[in-house]
Amino acid sequence: MSNLKSQFKEILPVLKDVFNSIFIAVTIAIILKIFFFQAYFIPSTSMENTLKIGDEILVFKFLYNKKIPGLNQTLPFGIKVKRGDIIVFSSPEDNEQDYIKRCIALPGDKISFISNKIYLNGNLLKEPYLKDKNVSYINESYTIPQGHIFVMGDNRNNSSDSRQWGFLDMKKIIGKAFLIYYPFHRIRFLK
Repeated sequence: MSNLKSQFKEILPVLKDVFNSIFIAVTIAIILKIFFFQAYFIPSTSMENTLKIGDEILVFKFLYNKKIPGLNQTLPFGIKVKRGDIIVFSSPEDNEQDYIKRCIALPGDKISFISNKIYLNGNLLKEPYLKDKNVSYINESYTIPQGHIFVMGDNRNNSSDSRQWGFLDMKKIIGKAFLIYYPFHRIRFLK
């Protein structure tokens, strides 16, 4: 019996160390998920060929000067949304649904759809990421208002985006998609 007690006394500090390590790891993982990273599953073809149905991605949530939930403080990253960023945002039509699209135009930009081509501030927009180069656009021009951006899917023939529901309020941005982490054969950083 005393032999069992002495073995237990020897193993107790090891068990405490293991428990503390697991507790700290789980706490850090929860903090990272709540405040910094979010995983998303791609359910549609609107971002093909960049993202495919079934891809699982990570989104950096507070990259764009987001406020910390429950506090009136902004994280000090100071990074602005850039043209070409792949972003996740709350749907302009349904706050319960999140979308993923590419930022095409920023506040103050002029975007024009002329003869099935896109011009940004008077220059033809080069888009090597498009799934299909043959896209029909209605001839229109817009100037993006302050506090808003213009977003579109890479699969333009199968994407509900700013062409249908208008400019995206930047307050609806959740974060920037930066990594496909599953399926394993598609692991890569997003551009």
